[in-house]
Formats: sequence, C-alpha cells, structure tokens
Amino acid sequence: MEWPQRFTRVPLLLLLLLLLGPAWHTAAQRCPQPCICDNARWHVSCRHQNLTEVPGAIPELTQRLDLQGNVLRVIPPAAFRDLPHLTHLDLRHCQCAPGSRHSSCEGRRLQAVPRGFPNDTQLLDLRRNHFPSVPREAFPGLSHLMSLHLQHCGIAELESGALTGLDRLLYLYLSDNQLSGLSAAALQGAPHLGYLYLERNRFLQVPGAALRALPSLVSLHLQDNALERLGPGDLAGVRALRWLYLGRNRITQVSPGALGTARELEKLYLDRNQLREVPTGALEGLPALQELQLSGNPLRALHDGDFRPMGRSLQHLFLNSSGLEQISPGAFSGLGPGLQSLHLQKNELRALPALPRLIGLELIDLSGNPFHCDCQLLPLHRWLTGLNLRVGATCATPPSARGQRVKAAVAVFEACPDWAARKAKRTPASRPGTRRTSVKGRP
Repeated sequence: MEWPQRFTRVPLLLLLLLLLGPAWHTAAQRCPQPCICDNARWHVSCRHQNLTEVPGAIPELTQRLDLQGNVLRVIPPAAFRDLPHLTHLDLRHCQCAPGSRHSSCEGRRLQAVPRGFPNDTQLLDLRRNHFPSVPREAFPGLSHLMSLHLQHCGIAELESGALTGLDRLLYLYLSDNQLSGLSAAALQGAPHLGYLYLERNRFLQVPGAALRALPSLVSLHLQDNALERLGPGDLAGVRALRWLYLGRNRITQVSPGALGTARELEKLYLDRNQLREVPTGALEGLPALQELQLSGNPLRALHDGDFRPMGRSLQHLFLNSSGLEQISPGAFSGLGPGLQSLHLQKNELRALPALPRLIGLELIDLSGNPFHCDCQLLPLHRWLTGLNLRVGATCATPPSARGQRVKAAVAVFEACPDWAARKAKRTPASRPGTRRTSVKGRP
C-alpha cells in the first residue's frame, strides 16, 4: 500500500488503535536494544527508556507493546504497519508534544453519535457507548480524521453515507457490535480506508457490495461472525487486500473464484470453520499467498494436489487440530523449498509419507499424533533423521515402542527388510574376479 505524502508524520497516539487479531508464524524474531522481548507471550516492553521515537525492528508477532514513560513526540503513520498482530499499545505517561489531535468520549453512556469535535481531529474514540444506528454524515467537518473507534456500541446499522467526508480515514473499528449486514453505500465517503475491523458481529455473509467502495482496503477482519460460505463476487472490489481474517465462523464452502480478484493476498485465515476439504479451486490465482491457516476444520484427509496452486509462494501452512487421519503421498506436491513451517500437531495421524521436497523447512510440528511405528513408517523415520529440527513425533503403538521418538527409534526400524537393503546399497560388495591390493602410500 502506498502512503500519501501528506501522511508522512502525525502527532502522538494517532495509531494507538491497531488492534489486529492474534495469529502466528515463524518469522525471525528480533528485539530492539533498549527493550525486553518475551516471545513466548509476544510481549515487548520498552518502558522508561527516554525514547524519543518508536524503536525499529520490533518483532512482527508482537501482540503487546509497552512504551509508557518515554519522551515520544511524534509517531509516523507507518510506525506499526509491520505489526499486524498488535492488540495492546501502552503510551501512558509519555511527555508528549501538545496538540495530539486525539478526541475521546469513551464509556460516556452516549445514546447518539456526538458532534462538535475539532476540525483537525485525527483520532476519535467513541467506544463503549450505546447508539444502535450511525446516521448519515455522522462526522461532519472531520476531513482530517484517520482513525475511528466504534467498538462495543451496540451498533446494528450503519446508514448509507455515514462516513461521508472522511477522505483520509485509514482505520475503522466496528468490532463487538450487532451488525448483520452493510448496505452498498454504508462505507462510501472513505476511499482511503485500509483497515476494517468487523469481528464479533452477526454477519451471515461477507458484505461484498459495501466493500466495493474501498479500493484501498489492505486488511479485513471478519472473525467470530456467522458466515457460512464465501462466494464469487464477495471480494470483487478489494483488489489491494493483503490480509483476510475469516476464522471462527461457520464456513462450509469457499467457492472457486471467491478470492480470484485479491491477487495481492498474502495471508488467508480460515481457521476453526466447518471446511471438510481444502478449498483448492478457490486458491487458484493467488500468486502472493504466503500464509494459509486451516487449523481447526474437520478435514480428516488431505488429497493429491491439495496445495498445488500456491506452490511457488506459500511459506507457512497450518493444519493442526483438523482431525487428520490420512495424508496422501501427493498431498503436498507442488510445495518445495519455499515452505518454511508446517503445522500438523494434534491430529489423528498414525502414518505420514516422507516429504523430501520440503527442504526449506525451519519448523515442522508433528506432536500430538498417535503414530504407529512399524516398517510402513520407515520412510518417515529416514526423512526425519535428515532434518536438524525438533518435530515432536512420538510412537503411540505398538506398546514396545510407545513414547519413543520416531526420529530416534532405530531399534524399531532396523528389523525392517528395507533397512538391510539400504545398508547393502550404501556399501556394495566387490565385484567377482577383482583383486583388492593395499600398497602403502598409494590411494
């Protein structure tokens, strides 16, 4: 997303509301020198360090960032753009420059959207009030507004033209309300909106008609709703979309072509839905897809070519807690050195084919599967011994092998016929009729 030049610097607290939902991948974790990083809890603390600006190189997975007690003066608009999972930002007790342009009526028991805010307001916080409807032209004179908070307000309707005049709005938070739909004109008036939060509402389908008014939309959050399917045209107007969060819905189908226009899509979260198979047809035409989250769906089995459409781009694949009992030998065909993490933990796998093409793996998690360690598992054992990774795969059966690591259970597999054949292949016998001589000093 390109940022207009007029947004190069804005006052403190402007982007205080980047409340993106939690997610996980294996990107390298760095820690700014004046801070303390707790990567187990995704918490970074930079308290009382006399910082005058937001430190760089904050780990991408950070969910909580504590910057209280510093001397911050301004925050550029892209300061937290590389922290898509940030949910808590603490800026208390900062010695800020005057004129923060931050207006707040949080928790005032308001029954209607208030008016009369300064024209130069850039952040408006109205969360935790109660107004079931946001009327047309609800925010007059706020042409500089960039971040609008309307969470926990009991909103059931956003009237057509409610955002009229908000030409610079980038962040709109409508999570934790009562919305079940949006009219085609509900989001008109905010053409630069890049981040839209609609999680924990009552949507039965993606509000595709309303989204067509948002050509700059980068991140769409629709977790924890009641969506049942994703159909063609639902995302027709969001060609700049990079992150799509659809977890914890009731989705049983993602139709072919439903995602086809979002060619910039990098992250797709479909976790904890009701998908019974990988939506391979819908994943065609996504050349930038790097992360696919399918955990918590009742998949049970993976079939040949399930992930072939994203073979060149996919880096992180989540299939944990999906009831998987069977994985076809060709299920991961097409995936190769680009795949960095593969999550298969907490399934029902008793066997798994070797995956020799996945030479770029930095993490593979096979823990919590009831592997049956017999000669059929020998190819997996051989493949795992060639990986310098902890994989968590342990034998559940037979009783004699229970609790042993598949990777280290040599005694289980050395009795297999193929084990001896491979040993013989490695050290071939001398040909008949040849004479071996040993001359000291000669090779």
